[in-house]
Amino acid sequence: MRVRALDPRVYRERFDDPLGHWQHEWLYTHTNMESFYYSQGNCDADYRGNRPDGLVLSDDQGCGGGKQEEPVRIDFREDFGRFADRISIDMLICRSDIALRLYDADGEWVDETPLKNECWKYLPYSWELDNGISALEWVGRRDIEGNSVVDNVTLEFE
Repeated sequence: MRVRALDPRVYRERFDDPLGHWQHEWLYTHTNMESFYYSQGNCDADYRGNRPDGLVLSDDQGCGGGKQEEPVRIDFREDFGRFADRISIDMLICRSDIALRLYDADGEWVDETPLKNECWKYLPYSWELDNGISALEWVGRRDIEGNSVVDNVTLEFE
């Protein structure tokens, strides 16, 4: 039998302006997600590059030291996603041949979803989670970072 959270919770990150504020919110503090530009050395946490919204994806937290390598893996820290029931993410992917893998709370690979090459509008993706979540992994190309944007990341606990 699966243990459930005691009260319903919904965590949502919209990457509103000023962008740097997100570094004090749940997604930053419970994962290794980072802004691509920040990880590449632009230490202005509010800098968005040419994006008016969302977050250009990186898995290298902190200013500088970011590497463009595949896979791009976002890990949930300290079992934060263990009892999550659903995750949804709006994505803008500016390359072909990229997929997103989901890993359950025990680290098992449970799904791989091909992502549509759509650089002009966000597409919504969502998954029901049978055993929580421990990681998201973008695979397929070395240049995922800098060419993938996320927005409206929502993690639901029922």
